[in-house]
Amino acid sequence: GRSILHDEELTYSIVTPENHPFAGSTGCEMYRQVSQILINALQGLAVYGVMAEERTSQENMNGACFSQAARYEITVLGRKLVGSAQRRAERHILQHGSVLLGPAHKRLPMLIPVKEHHRRASMIQTLNTRTISLSEILGRVVHFDELAERVSETFFSYAALSFDSGYLSDDECRDVDTLIRTKYSRPEWTFRRKMDHVE
Repeated sequence: GRSILHDEELTYSIVTPENHPFAGSTGCEMYRQVSQILINALQGLAVYGVMAEERTSQENMNGACFSQAARYEITVLGRKLVGSAQRRAERHILQHGSVLLGPAHKRLPMLIPVKEHHRRASMIQTLNTRTISLSEILGRVVHFDELAERVSETFFSYAALSFDSGYLSDDECRDVDTLIRTKYSRPEWTFRRKMDHVE
């Protein structure tokens, strides 16, 4: 697969039984519907995206994830703004993706081993010319909450579904705090792999 750095983005995920009407008869249909929802939501910000038609070739599968738009992913001015992926298992479909809020994903090449300087230089050029973020399009910072609210409202309106907003329970909040304290904030977890190639 491809490399990706998740930063300055809105990440969405949708899980549905594969026989749900929203899933359609093929995975491609669900891709198309989700992309249309995102396009509709982005129009509310005066951002006019289009669905890409090109398919990702196998020989291009070892670069940055955002370096090429696959079919139904969203581009603006010919540059990728939204990336998506899908998995089917146990009669369910998980689709998830990212909308680039800012340009932080372009730091990915700095995580490439220094000795692979040609690959790093190529990735920098590719990300600079083939990707675009909402802040670059609009010339201002787009906050997570601003886009999240717009996307969720558009999704439920488009799919004609009722929904309830939810919050983490007290037990879930305690679990989060425990995981942060005992695992994710600890250097032995963060640096469990040798990182001498990073500048």
